[in-house]
Amino acid sequence: GRVRLYQEAPFAPLYVEAAAPLEGDLERTA
Repeated sequence: GRVRLYQEAPFAPLYVEAAAPLEGDLERTA
């Protein structure tokens, strides 16, 4: 999800926000 992605890419907070609609997919693939 959002927090996990932020931990993996702390240099891209904007990408984290942009990926918010895909949060479900991110959690399944992470």
